[in-house]
Amino acid sequence: MYPAEVLSLFPPFAHTNEVFVAMSFDRRFDPVWQSVFKPAIEALSIDGQALVAHRVDLSRKSDSIITEIVQRVAQCRLVLADVSTTGWIGRWPGRRRAVRNSNVMYELGIAHASRLPEEVVVVRGDADLLDFDIAGVRVHSYPSDWKSARTAIQSLLADALRSVDQRRSIAVKRALQTLDPQMYWILQEFGDIAHPTITTMRDALASLERLGAIQRLLAGGMLQATFGPLPDNFMERPIAELVRYRTTRFGIEVFAAARDAMGFKEALAKWMATDSGKKWLAEQSAAEAPPP
Repeated sequence: MYPAEVLSLFPPFAHTNEVFVAMSFDRRFDPVWQSVFKPAIEALSIDGQALVAHRVDLSRKSDSIITEIVQRVAQCRLVLADVSTTGWIGRWPGRRRAVRNSNVMYELGIAHASRLPEEVVVVRGDADLLDFDIAGVRVHSYPSDWKSARTAIQSLLADALRSVDQRRSIAVKRALQTLDPQMYWILQEFGDIAHPTITTMRDALASLERLGAIQRLLAGGMLQATFGPLPDNFMERPIAELVRYRTTRFGIEVFAAARDAMGFKEALAKWMATDSGKKWLAEQSAAEAPPP
């Protein structure tokens, strides 16, 4: 399967907590993986969850290595590519040309084509001349001392996570500017969000605003369609009942930003102190109380 076919299957916000490590399979680089990259990655966390280091040659879960590589690149949190020299062409030191691992370069090309610049960290452990293809790319050098190298890689990854978070904040602010009241109320539903059931012209007219809002949320990546198992009587039910929606992580962040912008928590606290708020709270407590 070609990378374009695989990449088209994944939405842009479906990221795991993995850091995909593209590096040479040569055994000479095993100490770099064990003593530098893996511990540096696993020392970091995001949203309370530790990052997981993944090196594709350590996994044999997929029948197709290429498909697995593209899937991991598409879904991981960050890509760490080590383009260190693996050999030389030519006998004489002054006329030799450094050779870099072709598999790593292929994976790096996929990452650059499919991910944000901040999500791809390129490193090397040499000072050899870079190939023309990556000469214009920022490539960080790490020292030969494992402890210092581990600290340097951890710092680079932490900086990358901060940069991605800043870009994500910008994306949330932009999406917030497109949010209308109907979109807000749909995001507030959380869980399984129903598609309007339309059997009459009256239903269609009454659902126009909700349908439009659902389409806008889907287009903005704030909502995604979900499909469950069909019930026994699915042929007798409206097709709209077979489709549900769920708020994406991006949608949750946009909704939270909308509440913060409105000062929802402060306004709710003030309302709860009013007679209407106290009455509502008493009704909720009575409804949740176990029967005598």
